[in-house]
Order: sequence, then structure tokens, then C-alpha cells
Amino acid sequence: MRPILYTLAFAASVLLNSTETASQNNPVLILDGTAMRDLRHFDGMTERIELCGLVIGKHYQAWASQPNGCIPSLQLGNGINTTTYSFEASATCMEIELTKASDNPFCENEPVWFSVGCLDCLKK
Repeated sequence: MRPILYTLAFAASVLLNSTETASQNNPVLILDGTAMRDLRHFDGMTERIELCGLVIGKHYQAWASQPNGCIPSLQLGNGINTTTYSFEASATCMEIELTKASDNPFCENEPVWFSVGCLDCLKK
């Protein structure tokens, strides 16, 4: 009975550690100033990024776009996919998921422009 328990405990530990490692492997984008734009090339339909350099309590707007009429979306942990998202920073780093447009197979191979700007920050 004990070998089975040890095996189960080891398997659970591996699964928990691999989940933590996966979230730590997200690309990190650092907002240096009040606005930025970044061209994201990624395989598959979605990419999770860590957006850092945010000021807690400040208001931001993030949006995604793709060339050739493709309409991507982004999500900020609330389950709502949208092209433009306004939010108040609750941490200095926040996870955002980018999703390529799925209505056209051509869009799957196109990069995604990710843009973000602070709405109530003083420009440097």
C-alpha cells in the first residue's frame, strides 16, 4: 500500500510543479513608459503573456490587431474575449491571453499586434 501512496504523491508533485513552471514560461513584456506596441509571432492559436511595469490603481487599455482583416481577441482573466480591453491594474504584472482570429484559416499564420497604454499616467 505504501509504494502506491508514494507513487501517487510523486505524480501529484510532478504535476503541480510542471503547472507552475508553465505559467513562469510566459513571455514577459515590460511597459516602460505610458504605452507600447509589440508584434507577437507565436505557434498555435493562443499565447499567454505577462504584462509587467504596470502601476497598481492606474487604468490601462489593451488591444490586439492582425493584418489582412483578421480580428484577434485578448482576455484578462475574466473569461471575456474582446479586441479592446480596459482595466485597472491590480498588480505590477498581469497575465493576458492573446487569441488569433479563428474565422479564417489564413489568420492562423498571421502575427498579432499587441498594444497597451496607460489612460491616466503622466507621459515621461
